[in-house]
Amino acid sequence: MQEMMKWAAAPFAVLGKVYLWGRVTVCERGWKAQNAYPAELYLPSDGGWDETKLDAKNLEDYGVPVDVRPLVEIIQIAGTRRSE
Repeated sequence: MQEMMKWAAAPFAVLGKVYLWGRVTVCERGWKAQNAYPAELYLPSDGGWDETKLDAKNLEDYGVPVDVRPLVEIIQIAGTRRSE
């Protein structure tokens, strides 16, 4: 969880949940897949974005739900979903 906080706190980070299919390999820090598509995106409201709401609207153009919330809440969500 500490390592996740380090890279997630980088300026302009976008975190999310991804659908994986095809050949999927479990790696040391997660997964890699032949195919992937974002399922949900989380935009930290305290992550360095100047116009968070505008950025979220632009990301929604991809047809993926975008949730804007504080980074600490996103990390909590990620921790509870790691086993999904």
